Amino acid sequence: MKLSIFSTIERIIGTPYAEDPLGEGSVCFESGDEVRAEFLPQFTAYDVVNYAYGILYQLHYAENEGIGSVSVLKIPYPSNADFFWQCCAIGKKMRFEHPIGEMELISLSELNWENA
Repeated sequence: MKLSIFSTIERIIGTPYAEDPLGEGSVCFESGDEVRAEFLPQFTAYDVVNYAYGILYQLHYAENEGIGSVSVLKIPYPSNADFFWQCCAIGKKMRFEHPIGEMELISLSELNWENA
């Protein structure tokens, strides 16, 4: 069963959620960095983590310095597929360059998602 987070994002961006990104019939670089977002056949939990990380990083460091915890910040659902994939790219980069330690301990369902 899909979590409501995944099904909501699936509905907004028009791309199916895949629990197993390397399932039967996958092509090795179909989800690689070289593939433009509009050609990705699916999104995964890793993409949602990257999206959330991109949003939280921007909120935590750009707008709300000094906020005690990232879990109190509201994460907006993406407005469209382009926004989702742009935030995914930012989040992926930020996770490695500027990790938010608290993010490693929080599951997606524990984050404060805004209603879509």
